[in-house]
Amino acid sequence: MRSVGLKHMTEEQRLQRASAFLSDVTAVIQPQAAAEKSDVNELSSTSLKVLIKAALELGIWLVGMYRTLGLHPAEGKQAVDDLLARGLVRIHRLVRKGRGGQPQVLELLPRGVAELEKRGISPAEKKVKRGGFKHDVYSRHIEKWARANGYRQVWFERTLGVKAFDLVLEREDGELIGVEVCLTGLAKWNASMAIKGASVTGISLVIVACEDRQLMKGIEHELAEQDGLGLFRKKIVLRHLSEYMTEE
Repeated sequence: MRSVGLKHMTEEQRLQRASAFLSDVTAVIQPQAAAEKSDVNELSSTSLKVLIKAALELGIWLVGMYRTLGLHPAEGKQAVDDLLARGLVRIHRLVRKGRGGQPQVLELLPRGVAELEKRGISPAEKKVKRGGFKHDVYSRHIEKWARANGYRQVWFERTLGVKAFDLVLEREDGELIGVEVCLTGLAKWNASMAIKGASVTGISLVIVACEDRQLMKGIEHELAEQDGLGLFRKKIVLRHLSEYMTEE
């Protein structure tokens, strides 16, 4: 089966392709003779649906995935446990606003990617290639937040002047906002990158979005240390990533 060319698809085309796969998952499973005994190592149709959904909609919350696939939570959990046991995926937990458990998302591991590619399915590409899986997932949520709040445009991995930003947001009034997603690294280094971004002509604000509140406090301290005169600090705001997480 020919590999799915997601690279040049629009978002709408990619999701339509995903629906086609999920509506009849047997179409992407290598056919077996009817009389042949089922291989105990073969993925169940439910596990395969979950794997495909995670591959084509990066960062989809498990609760939302179960709902869109029409799975009972217990049925979905069983499929996820199966994928985990096979070493095909890894679970990540995200921060969120309000009460309730942490959202969980699935990252495909190399064995999971290979499992789909042998069936002719290529996972969707990351929008932010720098950094790990969660870096990309949080960036996608910031994009959703920006579009929901009336921002005119969103760019991923855009370089302006001397700084490569994770995202650049354009407001309705034309003001540009640089966004840095900070999950790891030394507070000193993250602060220096924020100051570098704030020095770029045309950038009106730099958002430093953190998952770890301790890291956020460390960056705040380092900003004061590195920019004692406050020449650039006034253009930098620190935000917890939970502010950009919306229910799916």
